[in-house]
Amino acid sequence: MTPFLLAALLAVPARAAEPALLKDVKVEARRVVLKLSKPAAFRAKAEAEPPKLTVTFSDTDLVGDERDIATTRGAARWVSTSRAQENGVPAARVVIHLDSPRDYSPIWSEGNLVLEFKGPLAEPAPAPAPAKAAPVKAAPPAPAPAP
Repeated sequence: MTPFLLAALLAVPARAAEPALLKDVKVEARRVVLKLSKPAAFRAKAEAEPPKLTVTFSDTDLVGDERDIATTRGAARWVSTSRAQENGVPAARVVIHLDSPRDYSPIWSEGNLVLEFKGPLAEPAPAPAPAKAAPVKAAPPAPAPAP
């Protein structure tokens, strides 16, 4: 093997045989569960305005189409998944749009990355109070019959 060929082979980053697969995203009140075929290296970036957390998995592809998941309650307001490329290697990106800036804890559980969000959840808007009806006045008593 020539020194040039050896140097070229050493410069190529090692890649896993098969990329991990991001199979599903489950949104719960205080957490988002990213279901993977196997654990994968990731990096996360939190932003305060607008409040969001972007998670990028290296050497990972999406199963199915890119998607947007809208929610009405909980810490996450909507979650989007997309495909990306990093140095010619597939990457999967998940953007979690939050109700407010939040601390979080990433926890691996059975090959899934669970993002636990801290802090109180915003209360859902209360239902409007029913309109009060005008008080009903009692009818005057009927005159007594004549004798």
